[in-house]
Amino acid sequence: MRAETQRGEQKIPERRVNAHGRTMRAYRAYVELRDTANWLHEELTAQLRNFHLTMMDFRVLDMLRRCGPQYLEAMSRRFRCHKQNIANVIKRLEAAGWVRRTPSRLRPGGAGTEGGRARKRPGRGDSQGRRVVRLEMTQEGRAHLKDVLPRHVKLVKAHMRTLDQREQLTLGRLCRKLRRGDILKFALEVRWWERDENWAEL
Repeated sequence: MRAETQRGEQKIPERRVNAHGRTMRAYRAYVELRDTANWLHEELTAQLRNFHLTMMDFRVLDMLRRCGPQYLEAMSRRFRCHKQNIANVIKRLEAAGWVRRTPSRLRPGGAGTEGGRARKRPGRGDSQGRRVVRLEMTQEGRAHLKDVLPRHVKLVKAHMRTLDQREQLTLGRLCRKLRRGDILKFALEVRWWERDENWAEL
């Protein structure tokens, strides 16, 4: 039995739940998170379309604004996507005149390499370092983002004002915690999920 608050919001049930109940609780929380993320993504993307940007276009420009010039490979790792996907985004931004690509080489052990070491191809003793693509914003890109960013931030703030200050901080903390995960709990759940006899009745 769920207790209701004065505003009609559901309180956390106090009774203990079985394995199936925990599964359903986790799945329902995931569905709420997924649907909310999709809804918010569409709301914000609709605004960016007016500036001829996709959400990924905006994220790339914003990262270049905050972090300065970046390497294509490092950026693909940062966004956790295939390098070709970032390359396609850069191609669009470059065609618009907002980003430029500059071929360069990484110094062995220099910044931007994995683990602080430049990866070497077998059979090659290239002392000049790997060939990489360096990305940076143009003046036109900075001017365009300067026009877009305040409006985008204002829209984000308007949506997030549904939550008070403490709830916003809590939401950020929970999202970071979820991304970090708990590898031990994950491994145990994957190993024993079949023990939940009603797992399909979600």
